[in-house]
Amino acid sequence: MDLIDKDFFKKVLINNSDDFISKIEEIVSQASAIRGGIGKKEKMSLRREANVLTKLFFRDTNLENAHATHSDEILTYTFVENLLDETSQEFEEWLIMRDDLLENIPTLYYIFLRCFEVIKSLESWNQDPIVRKNNEPININLFNYKEYNIETLSRDLSNNLKNNSISFICNVLQYCHGAIKLYQNDIDLIYEREISEARVIAEYCFARSIPTDWFGKDLLTDSNMKELMIFSSSQLTDWLIMRDTLFEDNEKDLYYEIVFLLAAALDV
Repeated sequence: MDLIDKDFFKKVLINNSDDFISKIEEIVSQASAIRGGIGKKEKMSLRREANVLTKLFFRDTNLENAHATHSDEILTYTFVENLLDETSQEFEEWLIMRDDLLENIPTLYYIFLRCFEVIKSLESWNQDPIVRKNNEPININLFNYKEYNIETLSRDLSNNLKNNSISFICNVLQYCHGAIKLYQNDIDLIYEREISEARVIAEYCFARSIPTDWFGKDLLTDSNMKELMIFSSSQLTDWLIMRDTLFEDNEKDLYYEIVFLLAAALDV
């Protein structure tokens, strides 16, 4: 498998844009010259994968500029929304590549991840897995509405998501409940909205990980940024577990129902 062949990337990334393919090719070429990065073919944990995605689509954005300048005027809600709007298209392309490669050439996907891990110096990032205690109950108050039985959704998630943290499942259900309450008079409007899966993921895992009391203040210190990346990556790990589990269980409809509900709740 010649990863340096200029035509190789276009042959395997058939559903991605030329600009995206060029970025992947550049990173792989750089990694091939550093410590034999391409030679690492082991399957990566979802936490390590989440670290790569968090670095690419959250840390290495204008958020890093806000951190570097310590400006108390730059970290605003509008700033974060614009940041995610700018990165969501490339994030969407990454998800397309991820689905294609994991289905057809999974080893290649892990090689790509390893290349980014090498180039972005992510070996020192927290790699703790999501740990769920046995028999830990889902404790959340939900109310059914005339056009939607959220208890059914709660049961479906509980039955399928055995490897997700309880806090993640409860939080997702709370957002879903909020969307249903908001649109209770016309549930169909939720599914008629044009949404971006990547934008929903970024809003939930990245934007909502920023403590509200950070906005308008000089709190993007080195230690705070480290904690923010740890928590954001942990959230994204939980999300990838949910996504992969539902896809593998042929529950894509359930997954995208959650995406649409969260899009409505998060207003993205």
